[in-house]
Order: sequence, then C-alpha cells, then structure tokens
Amino acid sequence: MPATRHLLPFILLFLSACQAQEQRDEVDEVPASDAVDQSSEEQAAKDAEELSPSDEPWLPSLHSNRDWAELAAGSEELKYLIVIDPAQWPAGFPARCAFQNMHLFPWHLNFLKSFKEMATMNLSEYLALVVNAATRQLWGGNVYWEPARAHPISQQLGIYPFTLYGEERPYSITPDHIIEAFEALSACAPELASSLVFKASGQAQAQLLQQHRDALAEAGVASIFD
Repeated sequence: MPATRHLLPFILLFLSACQAQEQRDEVDEVPASDAVDQSSEEQAAKDAEELSPSDEPWLPSLHSNRDWAELAAGSEELKYLIVIDPAQWPAGFPARCAFQNMHLFPWHLNFLKSFKEMATMNLSEYLALVVNAATRQLWGGNVYWEPARAHPISQQLGIYPFTLYGEERPYSITPDHIIEAFEALSACAPELASSLVFKASGQAQAQLLQQHRDALAEAGVASIFD
C-alpha cells in the first residue's frame, strides 16, 4: 500500500496526459476536415469570380503572355482589331481594341458578325472596314509569339510580331500606318509593348520595309520580314 501511495501521483499524471491527447486528437480531426471544405469552397468562389481570358469571346487589352496564349487557344496567332479614329467609330464595335478568342472566332468576319449592328456584314463590307486604304476604319492583323527569337533592337529573347492588313499594292500600308498601329497596339497591350515587332507580310510590305526599316527603328518600331 505505501508503494502504491507513492506511485499514485504518477498514475494520475499519466491518465491526465492521455485524456488531454485524446481531446487534442478530436479537436485536430474536425477542423482539418472543415479546413479542406472551406478551402475548396473559397477556391471555387475565386475561380467563379476570375474567369480566364479563354472564357471570354474577346478582351479589350492584353496584360501577359497567359492572356495571349489563352485567347490564341492553341493557334499560332491571335487576331486583333483596333479603331483607327475614335471620331469615326464603326457602329457596334465594342472597344478601342479587341483581341478575339480564336477558339470561338478564327476569322475577323465571324467575330464582327457576332455583334448585333454587324450581324449582316459581308466580305466586301469587311474588306472596306479593315483592309482597303481608302475606307479603312479598323487596324486589323495578327499577333504572334516567338519565345526563341531576339528583338531586332534590344536583342532580348521573346518577341510578339504583329501584322497589319492592307491591300497587296504599294502604300496601302505606309510607314506612318505602321507607327500608328504600333502605338495603338502598345497602348492596348502595355506589358507586351517592349516586345512588339512589326512583321511585314506580302511583297508590297516587304519592299516597303526594305526602304523604311531604319526610319521605323528610329521611331521606336522594330521590324522583321515574314
């Protein structure tokens, strides 16, 4: 009995420790499950609030390579349209710049026809709006991504070449047009602006670039040939 009396405090201490550990285990088990559920709910809410660009039919601006990639939707190009003169805004066009979702709209014409005011637009009307110099109201073209190609001026790797639609004849696109389109595109894709490079397409533009490439570079517009 005396020996048991000496051990009693230790026995009580041991039993108390075991009970405390059981309580801690119970407390740990329940919140852990709740935390997982809460985290899942918060992530789902966040995903619902932050739609990726690829969920949108178009975006008015680009802010990252991810924006470009998700709108390009596996294509090598991303099509853009930009209002040339806000005083001559085409009826129904939604913003100064529009970068279209290539999965939904692989062509400019079917993108433009998605707007109510342009739903009946035909090819001739599209050419007058975007391509023909005398009637053009929108700059149109493609933006590409070439991660392994060096910028012609800065020599930094990774460029976004852009094309500019025009008729296949001399001076349908001029150096001033290229500079204007570059500045407008840079304003709508500010984080990509330092990597934008004009890409000549077609014989008329290649000849133009041969004559004016240095002048374009002096104006801050880097360029490459197709």
